[in-house]
Amino acid sequence: MSADGQRSKKLGAHLPQDYKDFIDFYGGGKIAGFISIFSPFSENINLNVINQFSQQSGVLRELASSGEVLPYPAFPAVGGIIPVGMTDNGDVIYCRAGEAKWSVVVNEARGPEWEAYDFPR
Repeated sequence: MSADGQRSKKLGAHLPQDYKDFIDFYGGGKIAGFISIFSPFSENINLNVINQFSQQSGVLRELASSGEVLPYPAFPAVGGIIPVGMTDNGDVIYCRAGEAKWSVVVNEARGPEWEAYDFPR
């Protein structure tokens, strides 16, 4: 099985091609000393996308069960989100699964604000 197949199987998702291309070219780590990009290959559990998927999905479930209205469900729900990064402020960066394309969604740290960025293809 390919490395892509292995990470997709562990996540239960086919990751967006742009994300895979980014990880293949740059790897995980920090951008401008502020944005951490999660990688399925990171041995650091705080930067491993598979670990973060489990952790952030749990956070989303907990928020929803406490009554917070979330604009996006966790993957694998239709339109679900997968965490791919985080800022030093604690903002979580997600990829949102779409039928024809993926988009990027950011949730502010310790707050209810969500910002979606749809990219033309």
